[in-house]
Amino acid sequence: MEETAFLAPHGNSTFGFKLAGDSYEPDEDLQAPPVTKWIRNGRSFVFVSRADPAVHFYEPQSGKRWSIPLPPRSQPFDLAVWRNWLFVAAGGKTLLATSEWEAGTTWTSLPCDKNIHALAIQHETLIAIDDLEWLRYELTPGGASELSSIELPQYSSHTIEAAAYCDGKFATLSGLVFHGLVGKYARILCGSTSQELGHAGTVEGHFVWRHRFSFPPLKGARDIAIYRDVLVIAADNHGLITTRMSAEPMPLSECFSGEYCGVLYDGFRQLWPDPAKRRPIVRVQACDEPAGFIVTSTERIQGRKVTPWEAASSKKRTSATSLFLSYEQVNDLINSIPPGTILGAPLSERSRRAELRREAAKENKA
Repeated sequence: MEETAFLAPHGNSTFGFKLAGDSYEPDEDLQAPPVTKWIRNGRSFVFVSRADPAVHFYEPQSGKRWSIPLPPRSQPFDLAVWRNWLFVAAGGKTLLATSEWEAGTTWTSLPCDKNIHALAIQHETLIAIDDLEWLRYELTPGGASELSSIELPQYSSHTIEAAAYCDGKFATLSGLVFHGLVGKYARILCGSTSQELGHAGTVEGHFVWRHRFSFPPLKGARDIAIYRDVLVIAADNHGLITTRMSAEPMPLSECFSGEYCGVLYDGFRQLWPDPAKRRPIVRVQACDEPAGFIVTSTERIQGRKVTPWEAASSKKRTSATSLFLSYEQVNDLINSIPPGTILGAPLSERSRRAELRREAAKENKA
């Protein structure tokens, strides 16, 4: 019998997914709001949902499930485990820790004066990433101590909206403000030095289709994940965006001029994986085993808008669908689609077709 491979949102709940034939299908309803982030801890899963002030645990072999309440009004969105210590980013400047994994535990608040966007364990250090700085906590058997910070490289005013960590690198997704213009910005940062390895962006104020200095679908970016040499972005109504990363920094791409450089060398592609066709893609998480990416899409939110999407789903204002794309599948997609491609057509071809349509409309109007 196949074991639970990963956790993902399905319908209005969190499900354990198992291999069924050639694909992974929802199998076990964990009766918790749609998962925001999960990690493996031995043979068990630990997960949180932004819509639920609690940390949840699931042991597939025994079927045991239990939860640890968080302080009221917590919106947990990331977690990390080191030995017997559990760390939770619970929203805003709240960073919690505990070494007791049973109901009734007492949470310890770590010193934190920054809005945390992601957590990672690197060697014997807990890293909490903020818009401007990384907070580093030295880890000991007694917990986290010796707080220090490293300032991040800045090129404009930006606010991190999503971040992910893998193999010593952070991928961050930011809202960008630059000389009165707004846009989105993806960066790859070294986990040891915090130095930038590569970046790409789109500025809506410079949105000119015939000039290929940015990739317009990035403006819808909502979530980001990296695994090995592949970067995947959930771009809401713009589908899924993928690119490849280099092991070493590369020269500026001709396709994207100064807005696209570093390890993000290969050019973005936009696509819609089935069965997420034309549904907003709101979440992506990398997975080690099986190796690949878990992609979550939602139906259009019904009635009054509820945010975040996890809360909208738990209130049954929308419904989530998750699918798994293996690392090989994403690699094949990147290899089969030319760089700078939007929905099967290179950006320049789409731009030229748009120009022809506008010219034809002017002629008809005349």
